[in-house]
Amino acid sequence: MKLYFRLIGISFFFVFLASVIEAKSISEIIIDVKWGSAQGMVGIDESNPEMPAMAPSSIDIDDKGNIYILDIVNKRINKYSSNGKFIMDIPLLEFAGTVAIGKNEIIYTLGGARLRVTIYEKDGQYLGSYDCEDSWQEVQRLLGKPLTSPFMNTDEQGSPVLTSSAGLLEDYVFEIIFGDSTCELIPKKEMLGMYGNTYPWVVSKRDKNSGITLRKKKKDKDIVVICSPKGYRHGFLGCDREDNFYFDGSPLKNWKDSKIYKYNKTGLLIDSTDILPSPHQYKRIGPAGSTYAKLDREGNFYQLIVTLSGAKIMKWSF
Repeated sequence: MKLYFRLIGISFFFVFLASVIEAKSISEIIIDVKWGSAQGMVGIDESNPEMPAMAPSSIDIDDKGNIYILDIVNKRINKYSSNGKFIMDIPLLEFAGTVAIGKNEIIYTLGGARLRVTIYEKDGQYLGSYDCEDSWQEVQRLLGKPLTSPFMNTDEQGSPVLTSSAGLLEDYVFEIIFGDSTCELIPKKEMLGMYGNTYPWVVSKRDKNSGITLRKKKKDKDIVVICSPKGYRHGFLGCDREDNFYFDGSPLKNWKDSKIYKYNKTGLLIDSTDILPSPHQYKRIGPAGSTYAKLDREGNFYQLIVTLSGAKIMKWSF
């Protein structure tokens, strides 16, 4: 009888083990809207045949799971619930290229030649605009190198930050200090997207040959070191509340083979999944910091996909 129950216990163990090994991410389309200007729709402008279509290119997620799509053609931000139901639109008073949602659902946008940050209350009330261009030029002068494609995001406290990279070498993140009408940019050591508060993540190496090396530090000692495979381009997406962390990545010779990789806090790869290689027909999903894709605090990955008929948001849950 004891042998019988022992065999049953062993059987249940292997069934459980198999279920863990076979566990994969689940994907679903939670937003599917058509092109247009009516409420809840998003706009597209294909009037210039020599240029890529002007279409949504930035999304963000707030702490309640609400989803925001920057609709630059209709000059507004569309807000949807976590299950894709349209809630409201927020008219843009300034040109914007990226959107970021901060603490208490405060909305930040960035755009224009002056790198103007515009702030809105969660109900759309205008709170102010600030220019970062002068400080941005000073940062580049001090670094002695140009920084590419600055965009807005929020840090682990929900504060707005400006981020960019110097080619493929390293990422830079700047805290934004608002003045009367201008911004001062202060370098941040923490890696953008880090939601866990246990240790900071530090990007110590990022180049086209070895991908990205991520170091987790405590009192200047390396706790975990992760290096993406040679020949892969990896971008750090962020961490969830459990200190698991996520990369998007693709082989340098075949960027269409894109995946998301999930590691636990000890550095062990615990899951990966294929993602759609192209958010629309003109531009692929980018590496770390891409405004086409965002990770929320629960570890869900959201990808903006632009199709011939409209825009979709794909949600990947691990």
